[in-house]
Amino acid sequence: AYLSLTPLILGAVLVGLGSGSADYNFLGTMLMCIATVASSIKMVTTHSVIKQVRSEMGMVSFLFWLELAMVPILLPWAFLNGEISTLYEWDEYNEPTAWV
Repeated sequence: AYLSLTPLILGAVLVGLGSGSADYNFLGTMLMCIATVASSIKMVTTHSVIKQVRSEMGMVSFLFWLELAMVPILLPWAFLNGEISTLYEWDEYNEPTAWV
């Protein structure tokens, strides 16, 4: 299982070696480290909850409700950072297949 992480680690190292010092941002590096730890905690917690509710709820139902619970967090965030206002400028906004 850990062997599958090797390309991810090597990819990050190669990107770092190919970037100049002007591309490096210490705050960005720290935020990515925090994001990695948060993602790990999320995966462990999600696995634990799935094991607890497996008999009561299927996997698809659990993931649906998990994604729905993220909406109150992501919508205000997208509004505050301006992503919602750029949605109408998207080239594929009126394409039904782009939303699937």
